[in-house]
Amino acid sequence: MKNAQGLPMNTLVLGALALLVLIVMSAMWVTGGGNIFQGFSNIIGGTAPSTLSQAKISCQSYCNDLKTIQPTRTQFNKHKYCTKTFDLSKELGQGNEARHCYGETIGEPCTFTNDEGRTISIPADAVETTIETSQGSLECSELTFNPAWS
Repeated sequence: MKNAQGLPMNTLVLGALALLVLIVMSAMWVTGGGNIFQGFSNIIGGTAPSTLSQAKISCQSYCNDLKTIQPTRTQFNKHKYCTKTFDLSKELGQGNEARHCYGETIGEPCTFTNDEGRTISIPADAVETTIETSQGSLECSELTFNPAWS
């Protein structure tokens, strides 16, 4: 009987460890050497970015997605541009825990075409130009658009 040919167990273990080190080093490079797990969480959609500049970049990406999908009003209200909140309390202090793309703190404007072919513009000050409410922060469904959605 011939001896089975294959890789020794030591080689397989060393290869697996080398791959793990490569993954960890890549994660550190992607996240800028900061909190690796925070970076992974941001990539897969868990915790929102914690700096204003990261939030603006994310909001620009969400706006670009709206331009691609030409959403209905319902799709828009459920889209990340409307639903994702950003915790900016570390950078801006207390009271900035749940900020939206369209809100006064981030204020990322967005112009896209909806499912009816109408151009919808959300200005940087969308919350300020909407009829004032005493309930606090506004949802996307409560924003005043120029021109109106339909």
